Amino acid sequence: HEGLLVKKRDIKSRVGNVHFMKIKSIFDPFYQKYLARYQIFQNLNKLRKHKMDKIQVAIDWQRSSVYARCPYGICFNRKVADTSEQQNAIFQDVKPRLLSLCDPETGSPVFKNVYRKEVLGIKKHQDAAPDIIFEPADESYCILPDIFVGQDQDVFQPLDAIDIGKEHGSHRRYGLLITAGKQMERMPALSSLSITDVYATILKILNVPIPENTDGRPFFQ
Repeated sequence: HEGLLVKKRDIKSRVGNVHFMKIKSIFDPFYQKYLARYQIFQNLNKLRKHKMDKIQVAIDWQRSSVYARCPYGICFNRKVADTSEQQNAIFQDVKPRLLSLCDPETGSPVFKNVYRKEVLGIKKHQDAAPDIIFEPADESYCILPDIFVGQDQDVFQPLDAIDIGKEHGSHRRYGLLITAGKQMERMPALSSLSITDVYATILKILNVPIPENTDGRPFFQ
C-alpha cells in the first residue's frame, strides 16, 4: 500500500504462487515423511527452492526498495539501493512510516523503535541480519514476511488463539523459567544468569560434555 514493495503480475509469478500456496502444502508433509531420507530427493528439493524461491518469483525487483525474509526486519533491495547514501535515504523514509503504524482497535503503536542493524552492535553473523530491525511495542502482533502473488494480505497481523496454537516456539524479550529438583536448590539468583546458561545446564544435568564454544555456563557446578 505504501509503494515500497511491488509484486509481479506475470505468468511465471502467478504459477509460482499456485505452487507455493497449494502444491507445497501437499508435497511438504509427504517429502518430510517418505522422501527426505534419500539424497536424490534432497537434491531435487534444493533445486526446487532455488528455481522457485517465492521471494525471487513474487517481487518486482526494479520497482521495490525493501522486502522481508524474516519476521523481525526488512532488507534493502540492493538492485535499486547499493550505496550507503541510498540505503540511509530509504531508512529515513521507512522508519517514520513504521513508527506511525497503530493497532486499529486500541490505537497503540505496533513498534517501539526501528533501527539500522549497524547501530545494534551485532557481533556474530551481522551479514545475515536484516538491514532494518523492528523493536515491537508489545508482543501482540506477528509480522508475516511471506509474499503471495495475485493476493493482497496483511503484513502485520494480530495473534488470536488459533494462531497461537499453531506456534511451535517464538522469541520473546521476557520469558518464564521453571525449574524443579534438588539440584536447582543450588541455583544462584536469576539476576546473575543468562538465557545462554539454560543450554549448558541441560547438558550438565544429562551428563553430556559441554562444548568449549558454548556461550553459557551451568547453573551449578
